[in-house]
Amino acid sequence: MGNLKPNTEYEIKLSYRVGQEMGWSGPSTIVTCKTGASTAPVLPQVTGHTSNSVSLKWSAPQQAVVPRTSIKYKVTALVNGEAKRQIETSSLTANLDELEQGTYYDFTIQPFYEGVGSEKVSLAFATVPYPPDVPLLEGKPVNSMELIIFVNRIKLPAGMTKDALLVSYYKMDSTGSKKLYGTDKTVTVAVKDPNRMQNIVINGIDPGTKYGVRCTLRVRSAGKLFETDASEAIIVTTALPDGDFTPVEQDYNDYKGTTNTKITNLGHKTSNVKYNVDAFSSKLDREFGTITTTLRSVEAKAGLTMSAFDKLLAGLTRNDCAKRGVRYYGVQLAKFTGIRTEQDCMRRCKSARSDTGSIVLTIQPSPEAGTCKCLRERHGYLFDTDGFYVSMNRLCWDIGQADNAKWNACTMLNRSHTGSQIASVRGTGSIKECVRVCTNREGCMAVTYRRNTGDCLLKRSGGQGGSLSAADSLTLSCLY
Repeated sequence: MGNLKPNTEYEIKLSYRVGQEMGWSGPSTIVTCKTGASTAPVLPQVTGHTSNSVSLKWSAPQQAVVPRTSIKYKVTALVNGEAKRQIETSSLTANLDELEQGTYYDFTIQPFYEGVGSEKVSLAFATVPYPPDVPLLEGKPVNSMELIIFVNRIKLPAGMTKDALLVSYYKMDSTGSKKLYGTDKTVTVAVKDPNRMQNIVINGIDPGTKYGVRCTLRVRSAGKLFETDASEAIIVTTALPDGDFTPVEQDYNDYKGTTNTKITNLGHKTSNVKYNVDAFSSKLDREFGTITTTLRSVEAKAGLTMSAFDKLLAGLTRNDCAKRGVRYYGVQLAKFTGIRTEQDCMRRCKSARSDTGSIVLTIQPSPEAGTCKCLRERHGYLFDTDGFYVSMNRLCWDIGQADNAKWNACTMLNRSHTGSQIASVRGTGSIKECVRVCTNREGCMAVTYRRNTGDCLLKRSGGQGGSLSAADSLTLSCLY
């Protein structure tokens, strides 16, 4: 039925007849309904997206019989017609979080006035998919490296295609533990066949040098290009060129002889230093003995349940959670001003909002120093800044109070965990490192760590499972 007035209530009755000669039946029960107060919103578009969220904006309906400021909007994310996430807002923007990674969604925006919906508008977009696997080294000639990227293992949702591989590489120090800043380079290679692995050759690199290499996939969706997160890094040491090293060996032998003489002289000086260090150490032992006695006295008077050493250790562990010069950004739950330290900020946020996942504190010399923001996400979105911020993950803070005895008690040896698996991380060195990875992953509540391979399995909430060879499990809530 067309040509009805907007924002008007109608009573509808239905009658029928069979054939042209028979009369109409009696009317049905009256049904009351009301028309919408506006047309559909216009110009919907995606303004940003991450692995688990999509941000939208739109313009108000062009026709409305009520003030546009009184119209509310219901924004829904659907997969195959099933609603997965829905929010209501009075503004012309919305951020839908808690979405699944690498999933294609249909979004609908429907205006409402006094509970009555109008025409809706829709658009489709996808969350950022999982990053590629670690690149595999196939060969390393003197001035180049040959890599294999497993493009065929990357699964994308319908409507999303693989466009190009972005391989970034950078120099590292001789130990391979630190990145040398200012050495970053990136090569972009079009994906040849999305169903096969792809070989990539990087030329023009220095011989005998350590490089870190990561890979990112650029995908195309709804006419837009965006990138996945970067893969884990592989460390490559390039080959040295062939040549005559006889002069170098002679220089080495000469240097070795001179160095041995210096080492002998240094040994005599070291003996004198050792004597002074031993004397100083004895003095420190006496001083620390006095401090320990004082701490134990304070502990006894205050009725503390942890030893002074344990408290010091816990404080240092929690301090490792503070990320200085990094700003976390997510859904803000609360805000405080006049806060001096990140620890005070965390305490205020935990007290005010039990669902706090992380905090960010603005510090000097920013004009907004002392501003404490409580965020819902565990780690938010990371932004490098000019040193005006300190951010902290709440789970990292909470498990910081656990000493070795607590870790040992919470670690279930040779046991699996029943929680559903979120992701798998390779190459973690211990179950503690595995837990640290879990604290930075939304929804991760437990881990299973494979001792023989170093694989870290991130799990949702669950309970203790069956026996498992060469693997241990731990539930994070046990640590705090």
